[in-house]
Amino acid sequence: MPYYHDFFEVDDTKPIDWEHLEEIWNLIKNDLLDFHFETKDDALVNKNAPSSDKGERRYSSWSLVRFRKSDDEEMLRGMHDMGLEALAYVEHYIENKIFDMHLLRYWGQLTACHGYVLCAALAKSNDLSHDRAGLAGGKATTLDKHKQWFSHYYFKFGKSIKERKSIEGQIVAVIKSIVSDPETTQADKDWFFKFFPDGVNEDNIQKFTPLKNAFSDRKFYKKHMEELIKRPSEDLPFLDKTIPDP
Repeated sequence: MPYYHDFFEVDDTKPIDWEHLEEIWNLIKNDLLDFHFETKDDALVNKNAPSSDKGERRYSSWSLVRFRKSDDEEMLRGMHDMGLEALAYVEHYIENKIFDMHLLRYWGQLTACHGYVLCAALAKSNDLSHDRAGLAGGKATTLDKHKQWFSHYYFKFGKSIKERKSIEGQIVAVIKSIVSDPETTQADKDWFFKFFPDGVNEDNIQKFTPLKNAFSDRKFYKKHMEELIKRPSEDLPFLDKTIPDP
């Protein structure tokens, strides 16, 4: 039976069935609050596979949004954030039984965002079987650790979305100071070069300020950062740096 099938039945005797609307709102709210986004790292090792017996925390197939290369992960997270944002607005209008264009606007935002993420949540598995085979041969690489490092410094230097450009500038300054330090190993330098577009090296890094698009506000959302900083960080390099003097 298609999801929501029973909820589409409408009582024609009521101009607006507020109780019915609230039932759907509650169902959507529970979904949005339960959704958990599988990371690429977890997908590569198939951590959330149904047959896993490792004893780690597991998520139901219903709440787990599988990582898939065919999906725009940052767009999914962004739509999820927009859905959560619309929840409170819709709740206000339902509680006060206010039917106007504002309700229609936020209800449309809520259902559109929920439906967008739900499609990914209904996926039966991730699509990284070939990548897992490559990982065994040491071929798979991601920027997850770089994003985790970036997230730590983002909240170290500020929190407001309005400060994003300023914070990114401070992070870039820290990276440049690390790379220019003669005591930094070449392996660590190569790791930090990955924050920038291809071709950046010791000779030209001081001229570069923009990071890769993967770290832009359109690709890398604050909510994702909040999740990343909760992970173990013992293997992240240079987490104790401060903004260098001009």
